[in-house]
Amino acid sequence: MKKIISFSLCMALVSALNAQGFKLGITLKPNFSWYSKPDVPKVDSINLIISDVSALNYSAGLSFDLFFAENYAIGSGLAFATKGSGIKNTIKGGVDSGKVYSTVYSSQYVDIPLTLKLFFGENVKTFVQLGGAFDILISAKGGKDGTEKSFLWDSSKNVVVTKPSTKTEEIDYSKFVSFLDIPLRLGLGMSFPMGAGGSRFFFSLQYERGLTNSYSDNGGETGGVKDMSFKNNMFGLELGVSF
Repeated sequence: MKKIISFSLCMALVSALNAQGFKLGITLKPNFSWYSKPDVPKVDSINLIISDVSALNYSAGLSFDLFFAENYAIGSGLAFATKGSGIKNTIKGGVDSGKVYSTVYSSQYVDIPLTLKLFFGENVKTFVQLGGAFDILISAKGGKDGTEKSFLWDSSKNVVVTKPSTKTEEIDYSKFVSFLDIPLRLGLGMSFPMGAGGSRFFFSLQYERGLTNSYSDNGGETGGVKDMSFKNNMFGLELGVSF
């Protein structure tokens, strides 16, 4: 009896959402990510940043659009997203002084967007979206591309910590990446009908700029570069089908 009541409540909720113009979608978004040029305090780092390096990442998951007017909707969703890129830097001291390295980072997040969407047109629709997202860290890895060591600056002990890194993305960097990343998200896209039933195919060009520092040394308690900062940026193409 309880199962029947629960199922009935779920169906009633779905019907109510559909009545309000609720759209469920499946999305895939390949993108290029890069960092705003990192700010590294000279007194606390052995690294001299030369430039950032872009990297190919992606996100995939579900999208939710709730229309509160004919051409206006609140857009949200739940997705798995990868972020990260790399930086070119040179070591300023020791036996490796003057050598240039490409340091590669990759982070995985649960992505929860929250945007306002405005639609234009009747059958084929153009839309713009503006808002942000809350990205919760799952894990982060990194390493020195093409070298045998990964260098970490331990500001609490004033020493350089080296770890084996024969492969890129072998070292766990989770404790040096902020638990929450909050980006600004802008998008411009189009939506096309897919036969009967109200299903639609859509795509959107999106730009994302990080608003918060993606690096964290946890107050210096776990090492890392004290007061270092960098922000995630992204340009991608979101593809999806809504029902």
